[in-house]
Parts: sequence; C-alpha cells; structure tokens
Amino acid sequence: MKTKILFSLILVISTCGSMTAQNPPTQERPRRALTAETGPPDADAVLKEVTLYWYHPSGRYFTAQPDDSRSSVNFETSERGPARGGGFYDLRYGGVIIGAPGNSGVFLADWLDVLDCRSMIVDLGAKAWRDFKETPPLPSPQYLTEALALAPCSVVVDASAGAKEISPYHQMVVPKAGHVYFMRLVNQNKVSYLMFRVESVNSKESCVISWKPVTPPNAPKQK
Repeated sequence: MKTKILFSLILVISTCGSMTAQNPPTQERPRRALTAETGPPDADAVLKEVTLYWYHPSGRYFTAQPDDSRSSVNFETSERGPARGGGFYDLRYGGVIIGAPGNSGVFLADWLDVLDCRSMIVDLGAKAWRDFKETPPLPSPQYLTEALALAPCSVVVDASAGAKEISPYHQMVVPKAGHVYFMRLVNQNKVSYLMFRVESVNSKESCVISWKPVTPPNAPKQK
C-alpha cells in the first residue's frame, strides 16, 4: 500500500518540515499541549482580504511559476510573503502537485495548505458571511500522533486509489469560489481560530480570500 501511495504523490514542496505520503494510523492520540487558545479582541472583527499568487517551482506538469514572494499570508499581520515561510506565514497557495487518486495522468495543482502542520482547515461549503451568527463547531477533527507532531513537522498525503481524503489531517484544501473554510491556526505556540472565504479563484494563477478571526469553538481540548 505504501508503495502505491508514494507512486501517486507526484511532487511535494514543503515549507514547515517534510511531507509524508502514507495512510493515517488507526489509533490516534492527541497532540502535545500548546498555550491557551485565544479568540479575537473584537467579536465584530472587520473582514480583511488578500490576493495570493500561485507558486510552482518547476516546469513539470504545468508551466513554472517560480516567484513565490506573494504566495503566502500571515493572518495576524496581513503580510504576504514566500512559500518557504513556515514559522511566520500561515497559509500558502500552490507549491504542491498531487496525482489524482485512481486517475492516471490527472494532476491536481490548486491547493491551499497550512505552513504549520499542526494547523487544520475544514471546508464548510458554499456560504456567505451572513450565514454565520456564531463560531461553528469543528467537525470531526483528526490530530497528528505524537510521533508525527515531533520535528521535523509532517504534512500527510494519501493519494492512493480509493482514498477518501487526500489530506486526512485537513492540512490542505482545494480552494472553491464561494466556499467558507474554518481554520484552527497554530503559529509557534499560539492557537487561534479564523474563518476565510474564497472570493475568487483563477486556476494556477491567483486566489482572493477574505477572512476574520473568530472565538474558539467547542473544540476538543489538547492534553
């Protein structure tokens, strides 16, 4: 099984450590404790918006786009920066090409992925901001095992035939225009929550997102 998965993982460019192609273990354990989870200073936080530009370092499978200077964003400061910005930036557009499970010759290039492997993103579907009156619950979270959470940090990909989730730990998502995403954001030892909406996507070129911090949901506590 592992051989099949490694064969399906076409190209990986990781910034927060390593990317691992494997099935998630059947027995999950909570990750190590972090500092207290925090919410926004203002419950009526103002929406912010940013345009991220797709990054692809080589000309394999798709035309190269080596300029990564505006591919990532820090949600606290709103600053954009390079794809290899783990430790400061939080979310990246591009940098990963994955073979579609069960579809030989089909490659998936449009990804938003975390720059700290302990973060996670959940797609809440096609929604408008007015659809949310409070922070939604965090659906079915899976956490990295203690071994995977240790340095070097790992992003796990399962691209084997029949895989239900390419990103079993919700570390990357396909950006879909009009969809809202809920993010548990880990940056160094700080844990916070935010929601972002993909306002538009120009495949393999640019992605416009709006976002705002939210109060912590009724999420499982780390031990």
